[in-house]
Amino acid sequence: MNIKLKNINTHRQYIPAISALYLEAFPESERAPFGKLLRRAKKPNVSFFACLDGDIWAGFVYVVNYRDMSYIFYLAIDEKLRGRVRDGGAESAYEKIQRQAAVPCGRGAGHSC
Repeated sequence: MNIKLKNINTHRQYIPAISALYLEAFPESERAPFGKLLRRAKKPNVSFFACLDGDIWAGFVYVVNYRDMSYIFYLAIDEKLRGRVRDGGAESAYEKIQRQAAVPCGRGAGHSC
């Protein structure tokens, strides 16, 4: 599994697929309005990524950063691709999310808060 993360602010072509998966994967009681997620994704403390397995769209992750914490608010993988994570794929994906979604605080390399 070769996970790539694409910011939806610059890769908007993934929004329809993300919206459909969002509605499928989360019950209505757990969903914020999708338009609000898109608007908030423009803020510097929010990261909204399409997840790709190589060049194949696989899902999305929505991360909210606050001080020294990054909270994965939503994470969903397309049903057709679930169960394919192997050989450290989940750890690799998490590390990429952690590196790309965390807001740097200026305290030096490797530190985000």
